[in-house]
Amino acid sequence: KLALVIEETEHLESMVREMLDFGKPVDLQFIETDFNELVSDSVRLAQQMAKENGIKLETGLAPNLPSVVLDAQRVKQIISNLITNAIQASHTGDIVRVFTSLNSLGVVLKVADHGDGIAKENRESIFHPFFSTKREGTGLGLGIVKKIVETHGGDVSFNVNQEKGVTFTVRLPLKPEN
Repeated sequence: KLALVIEETEHLESMVREMLDFGKPVDLQFIETDFNELVSDSVRLAQQMAKENGIKLETGLAPNLPSVVLDAQRVKQIISNLITNAIQASHTGDIVRVFTSLNSLGVVLKVADHGDGIAKENRESIFHPFFSTKREGTGLGLGIVKKIVETHGGDVSFNVNQEKGVTFTVRLPLKPEN
């Protein structure tokens, strides 16, 4: 029973932290960073969760990405949130793929799963605060992702995969506009 109490307390603590994070302005601490290293760190941290769920994590990191100027901790939060969501949406034996690339605006992150996808009636709402289809979700994860990405001057979107699942795409500039 004690283990259950501890687990539920940690869950509540996480929910309160998400609500507090969402409610306050995003204060960014910009530093020059290796984007692929941030992605690799986040994937490494998610490996245990993926393994416990029977999910394989694969990466395709673009070689020779230039350094980016961003808030590394906040961007790790974005990456981790998207990977966690992809793992939770997937089924045992599925693969979650994490890619980086470069385009004319900056760096691009793609996180693709092969889960059940997003129902048509929910597609307009997934970035709205407190919207969740998860029984235990706060509905703040993707709202926080969007807020952090936009504060960096980037954008986030998703596409429903042809086969099944969803791919989330985050585009971030190489350095802040101001």
